[in-house]
Amino acid sequence: MQAEVPLAPTERLTFRRWDPSEAKFIFEMYSMPEVYQFLGSDPKPVPSVEKAAGAIQRWNSPTFGAQGFWAVVPKDPAFGEKPVGSILLMPLQRSDEAPSDDFEVGWHFHPKSWGHGFATEAARTVIERAKEFGMNEVRAVVYPNNLRSLALCERLGMERIGETQVWYKTNLVEYLLTL
Repeated sequence: MQAEVPLAPTERLTFRRWDPSEAKFIFEMYSMPEVYQFLGSDPKPVPSVEKAAGAIQRWNSPTFGAQGFWAVVPKDPAFGEKPVGSILLMPLQRSDEAPSDDFEVGWHFHPKSWGHGFATEAARTVIERAKEFGMNEVRAVVYPNNLRSLALCERLGMERIGETQVWYKTNLVEYLLTL
């Protein structure tokens, strides 16, 4: 099996796997309505620290090629050099459960970290990773009322395809970026 290739740091951010000791932070962040309301086909808060620990275990499962799910850690001491959110490059899940060769770039951040450009910087990093691994395109799928993420897709130069129910069994706005 090929060794996992880490996500390259930026000037302001490092990326790593989530540590199991961070389950309490995951529970807190993914229990906030302003975060979880835009995730999955049936948005719900993470119900417990134990469920958060299970999520970390899934996220840390071995991945192949470019894909991964990383903790985003600012180098800025004001953030305590602790994670402020997640960045991912993963296969999209089709509503009909058929296999998909399409990859999404996605981001989930604690509201305390909003407005610092971390999501944009982290997303650009995984987009570069997708290019380096020879991907031809990446997608983003966003709830129509998630104005922050819609704006981020625009900042990334992604093309708005339109609303669709092809992914995650819900109505989402799909974006495409040709690499």
